[in-house]
Amino acid sequence: MKDTILHDAIRRDLTTARRVALLEILWDERYLTRGQLIARVELRLGKNCFGVSAWEDTFFRDMRLVKQSFETAGYRLLYSRNRKQSGYYL
Repeated sequence: MKDTILHDAIRRDLTTARRVALLEILWDERYLTRGQLIARVELRLGKNCFGVSAWEDTFFRDMRLVKQSFETAGYRLLYSRNRKQSGYYL
């Protein structure tokens, strides 16, 4: 039941679609930078899906909710600043 409602929300609402895409990408891949995450989400949802002028604010709001979602499920989303492996990881 929940999946049906979620899929409907994704089709109707770009914000929900972005956040679900971020969640799925972060679940499957590690050490992705902000730019890499945005590029992957834009491949799924279309260019400028984060907006044109305030895209950074949109990205960080989305990431805040994604991080809370992972924490609710018992995972921690962190960011590595290591030169060899930088980016978000669980």
